[in-house]
Amino acid sequence: MVQYSKVTVSKKDVPLFSGYGIYTDLCGMGMATFSKWGQYEAGAHFGIKGKYFPAVEVGVGRSNHTDSRSNLHYKTNAPFFRIGLDYNLNKDLTSHNRYYVGLRYGFSAFTYDLDGPAIPDEYWHENYDFNMHNMKGNAHWGEILFGIQTQLWKFINLGWTFRYRARLYEKQAAPGHAYYVPGYGKNGESSGTFGGTFNIIFEL
Repeated sequence: MVQYSKVTVSKKDVPLFSGYGIYTDLCGMGMATFSKWGQYEAGAHFGIKGKYFPAVEVGVGRSNHTDSRSNLHYKTNAPFFRIGLDYNLNKDLTSHNRYYVGLRYGFSAFTYDLDGPAIPDEYWHENYDFNMHNMKGNAHWGEILFGIQTQLWKFINLGWTFRYRARLYEKQAAPGHAYYVPGYGKNGESSGTFGGTFNIIFEL
C-alpha cells in the first residue's frame, strides 16, 4: 500500500500502462550551440505500473573544435541512439515527481574530419598538408544514471540526470581515439566519462 494525497492507494490500482512522456535535453542543445561539442537529442518513455520506464533516446552529436596546443581541427556531425530502463524509487507511483535510477546502452556510427598544420619534409624541403577527411568510426557504451523529475505545471515537467558512461567498444580510425563521439561525449584514453542532461518533459 502507498500513500497519495492522504488517500490509501493499492499498487493494484496503478494501471499496467501508466502514461508516457517525451523529452528533450536543453543542456546538450546549449552546448551544441555555444561550445566546442554537444548534442541535440529527444527521448520518450512509458510507464509500466508506475515503477518501470523503458526509454529510447535519439539525437545528433556535433563538434567543430581546434585544439589550442596541437592546432588539430576536429569536426563531426552524426546521429546516435540509446535504449534502456528507469526504475522509479518514489513510493508514490501515481506522482509525476520521481527520483529514479536507470541503465542505458548507447551506439553511434560516425564520420569525422581531422585537419592540422602542414608537415615539413626535411629531405625534400617541402610541406605536406595534413588533411584526413571522412574517417569512419563507431562506438558502443553503457550508462548508469540517477535522475530527478519534478512537475512544473500540469503535464510540463523538468528533470535532471547524472550519468556515468563506460565505453564498451570503439572502432578507431588511423589516428586513434576520436576526439568526440556523438551521444557519448569527449573521448580519450580513459574508458569512462561523466555527463548529464537537463530535460523538459511532457507527460501524457
